[in-house]
Amino acid sequence: PGLLTAFGREDPNMRCGAARALGIIRDPAALDRLLQAARDEDSGVRQAAVEALGMIRDPRSVGTLGAALKDGASPVRYAAAKALERLGDPQALHALVTAVKDKNWGVHWAALKAVEKIRHAQDKPER
Repeated sequence: PGLLTAFGREDPNMRCGAARALGIIRDPAALDRLLQAARDEDSGVRQAAVEALGMIRDPRSVGTLGAALKDGASPVRYAAAKALERLGDPQALHALVTAVKDKNWGVHWAALKAVEKIRHAQDKPER
């Protein structure tokens, strides 16, 4: 509960730290708070929340992570592409293919890598 209450603080460093800690401990109970934090006014908090969602790997975060690929801050877009790569969910392909056209090379390459990973996983035969 202590980490979750940090999201109510005015200090973005507190919110950012809480998001990072929740990602590290991979607390699935924090999913709703992290989904909200991914839309925080502070880009550092959004980035930390997106990274945490990638660590938790809950498929319910795919929509929020896909939306983060359109964020105004390139570090958030990059983190979203990396998080979607970790999730490996084919539902993210459309958003990732669009992100491959991102003008920021880091975002471009992260999105391209995620698309390749997901498509490769789809091509593998079931055992």
